[in-house]
Amino acid sequence: MTAEGSVLALLLRAPDPKLSPTPPVVEVQVDGLTMARVQPPSDRWQLFEVAMPEHASPSRSWRVDLLVSPTWKDRNDRERGVMVGEAVPHR
Repeated sequence: MTAEGSVLALLLRAPDPKLSPTPPVVEVQVDGLTMARVQPPSDRWQLFEVAMPEHASPSRSWRVDLLVSPTWKDRNDRERGVMVGEAVPHR
């Protein structure tokens, strides 16, 4: 992802509580630094604005990791987390 601003807007949604009874927490890391911990709702999409680290500049790219806990398994035994609508950098 290329840094175009000082905030990363993340559109997130948790799975249905029947699939994952414990609400997941999402740790947002940028270039290995934890910038936020958020808990998306399961009944609607929610926009989260995460401050970017000071080293984020328009001239470089950076890595964004979303660490979800707890995860859950679908009927095919695949590990799942949260739904991500989009991630958009802005000022």
